[in-house]
Amino acid sequence: MLPILLTVVIISVVVNFGLAIALTVTIQRLKKLEQESRTPRDGEVAERLPIQQNGDTNMESGTDERQPLLQDTPDSSQPNVRQEFESLRQVQERSLLQACRENRIQLVNWLVHSGAHVNCSDEKNGETPAHVAARFGYEMLLQFLLCSGADAEARNKKNLTPLHKACKYGREAVVDVLLAAGVDVNAETNNVTPVRLACQHDHTNVLNKLLRAGAIMDADITNNPPHLGQRGIQNKNKPDTNEL
Repeated sequence: MLPILLTVVIISVVVNFGLAIALTVTIQRLKKLEQESRTPRDGEVAERLPIQQNGDTNMESGTDERQPLLQDTPDSSQPNVRQEFESLRQVQERSLLQACRENRIQLVNWLVHSGAHVNCSDEKNGETPAHVAARFGYEMLLQFLLCSGADAEARNKKNLTPLHKACKYGREAVVDVLLAAGVDVNAETNNVTPVRLACQHDHTNVLNKLLRAGAIMDADITNNPPHLGQRGIQNKNKPDTNEL
């Protein structure tokens, strides 16, 4: 049994070390490309120089007689620095989102301080790191993201905020973090509110937190199933036993 556990630990260390090296190389390449992208190419510099047809610089004429010494062509051998830069940037942001899904706070910290955009979003759902932390209930990760500049009210492709996600999945600690951050407790999209999600998924404690924070209970929720809406109203003014 011990050799098996030791093998698992060794494999985990090797994988993490390999990922760290790969990300380090990526970030170094990003910085190099960013520096190169700020350096004008020969053709760009030449376009700024007014020249006469005989090759002498025209210092007296008021007319613009400049011609580029070099021109970019479709088959140019010069690398597309901007395209490569954006490609590597996407790798960095995908790494950040994956690290958030796995709740690897130290790796997230390293990526953010290495330049990863804390409000980046995935291509499929448009979810930001804050959405990911809220969905999985990673309150410590969410607190770090918010302290690092993450938008607590970011919208994904369905126009849902992290609070919507936390209410749908019943992430009580995350709801506390978001409410403390001052998010809109009545954020709505297509008639979907945090209160409605808490009711639909039978998260009584989450509903009570929302109501105490000033959330509005729609009439159609209180008059129709699920009955959680009625229970929430009855418990609105009761103390939170978790705080006692």
